[in-house]
Amino acid sequence: MIPFLNREPHQPQAPQPEIAPLAIETELWTPGKPETQNLDPKLEKAIGDVVREMNRADAHQTLHDLQRQVRMSENSVVTAMLYGRNRSEYSDNEAMVMFNPFANMATPNMLVRAEFIRRVAKEMGVTDDKGKLKPVIMIAAPGPGHGLRLTQADREEIEHGNLGPAAKELLEGIKRYDMGKVAMLGFSQGADVALAGAQEAYSGNFDVDALSLGDPAGVHDRTTKDISKDFRKTGLGALRQAGKATGLKVQQKALLGITGWGIGGIAKFGLASQTPTNKLLWKGMTVDSFKANMQAVLDEGRVSKLVVGYGGDSAIAKPEWIEPAIDELYDENSSEAFISIKVAGANHTWGDNLELLTKLYMRALV
Repeated sequence: MIPFLNREPHQPQAPQPEIAPLAIETELWTPGKPETQNLDPKLEKAIGDVVREMNRADAHQTLHDLQRQVRMSENSVVTAMLYGRNRSEYSDNEAMVMFNPFANMATPNMLVRAEFIRRVAKEMGVTDDKGKLKPVIMIAAPGPGHGLRLTQADREEIEHGNLGPAAKELLEGIKRYDMGKVAMLGFSQGADVALAGAQEAYSGNFDVDALSLGDPAGVHDRTTKDISKDFRKTGLGALRQAGKATGLKVQQKALLGITGWGIGGIAKFGLASQTPTNKLLWKGMTVDSFKANMQAVLDEGRVSKLVVGYGGDSAIAKPEWIEPAIDELYDENSSEAFISIKVAGANHTWGDNLELLTKLYMRALV
């Protein structure tokens, strides 16, 4: 039994309601308390080392160097493959693929997120079967000028909660990199797309060996109006606080600058969110598809580790919605590949706490 609420006794003491425990398999992480996260101390050191290394560099130059890696594929999918300064150190056929959240294009914040994950993975020795480091491929969410090529049948599938056609088209956009084996990582809508992509990957000649998902949106049937309200429950203040938690200067510049979550960044996000493709994906996230998709991936048996994390105070992946599905998945499957994590007290912005997000992703990779 894992207690997840601690109440101070009152005087006079009143009978306390019995609190149902989480599933015994679910890990409970408390931000700021690494000892609750049952992780290799090497990872704590790696994260700290990467923060210090990146803080010594010029933030403007870092953002410029990252932006130079952005490419658009023949099918109008925007991507960036990050491998540092020495390409020869990195694998030619294995990669970590990161799907961006809803309407998050190749923004400075998303590029910094992918770069931070790449550097920590390097410190942790995440390599292919030949001992070469794995690059990170960031797949931007669709936006103005780079929507997805979808048939009418595809659109109907997505409207009914199957994001597979969108994931398949996004994966088509990274074929230029000739990667065969990939780990799929995603937060928010990126988690839903990664989960759908794991089912589409085999037909696209990708072998998915690990999957890590943070705060997926498709965990409850709701209207587009309701999901909009749920997203708005975590505002810019919470986002900026999460962005400061890791102490990474270049991330704070990316979040607060004119190209991040400043006035210009908000305008760009608003414009992107209104494109036909993103309106369609928004509709797709209103369908409770999580458990069925998880079960499908577990049934295939190709993924060696499938990790799901969710915030204890998330309005998107509410514990009351996602925990019953997780409990049923544990009950129905004997696979040791499945790991679930609850981040105590975290709202939906915990994905911008790069320390927490990287720990979630590394949980599937090391």
